[in-house]
Amino acid sequence: MNTANGLIILMLNQGYWFGGETGSIALSWATADRAIDVVVTWDLSLGPTSVAGGRAVLPADSDTTRISIMLPEVRTRTQCRWRYRLSAGDSANQPFAFGEHMIHLFPRGLLNESAKLLGNKRVVLWEEQGTLGAVLKEAGIPVGIVASDAALQFIRADMILVGQEQLKSHPFAQEPLMAQARQGSSVMFFQQSHVPELAGYAMNRRAVPDELKWHADHPLLRGFTPADVDSWLRGGSGHLWPLRLPADEPVLVIAQWPRETPGQEPEPIETLLATKSVGAGRVVFCQLPLGSWESDPRSQLMLVNALDYLVGPVAPTPPPSQRHIPLPPTPQTAPSITVPPGARP
Repeated sequence: MNTANGLIILMLNQGYWFGGETGSIALSWATADRAIDVVVTWDLSLGPTSVAGGRAVLPADSDTTRISIMLPEVRTRTQCRWRYRLSAGDSANQPFAFGEHMIHLFPRGLLNESAKLLGNKRVVLWEEQGTLGAVLKEAGIPVGIVASDAALQFIRADMILVGQEQLKSHPFAQEPLMAQARQGSSVMFFQQSHVPELAGYAMNRRAVPDELKWHADHPLLRGFTPADVDSWLRGGSGHLWPLRLPADEPVLVIAQWPRETPGQEPEPIETLLATKSVGAGRVVFCQLPLGSWESDPRSQLMLVNALDYLVGPVAPTPPPSQRHIPLPPTPQTAPSITVPPGARP
């Protein structure tokens, strides 16, 4: 949500859209004491070229006005600029306020290459209700869908995806998943908030921090900018459900709260994105508040990265105190020979 000049601007998926589709912007006033109608004149530009534009009226007696924008097709990720001007009544040529916002366009079909990558790997999704299964199937990814934790005890899979909010208060529902990981499966949990623990780690409801520390070069974040990952945090309810890891836990943390106490000694860590080797397999925890699987390209890009990562070899995740950071090689100095005066080398 953006607020400027008393105008509240809400963009679907915070302005992360697929090219060739329709983007939606909702406009409303922060206060309800407007006496006159206001005209919004807007323009969408790609570089120096205008690709769309129009006008909309914000009636003084109306709560919300919506603007729909037919977006251009793009082949790669592309930034557009949405500009607007506010004017009173028919005074369109005399704006009293103006502003702009960036819109991020992505090509459709982000998941198309994932089906080739997975080959004959068996993918299982636990999803009672939701759209993740439909998105995977539309991309040509063969996925088996189960609707209960009981079914997990009778399957074998290379990869298991646990849909958002699938885990309820039942404490034993997670054990079949952990057993699959120990036997060699890659298990990925998307955001859960209805259980007190996830894989034995406590979850705490916390307000969105000013910033998080990101392991930006991890494969799960490939293609994301710092602004992209930050946008997830700013567009939700204002609260997050991080996992609390004990000090020096053998988990690779990809997104964590900044250290809150002075010193260098290991301390508990709260994380929204992490991975852990378990037996012959691994578990990935994604507590990020992802958007719609169907319409939000950030969610699909995370899914692309997740499938690519989960199909790869399992790397050990030793405790932080046992990880060795490789030092840069020492420059080699060329040997020198001293030649006496008058002699030939």
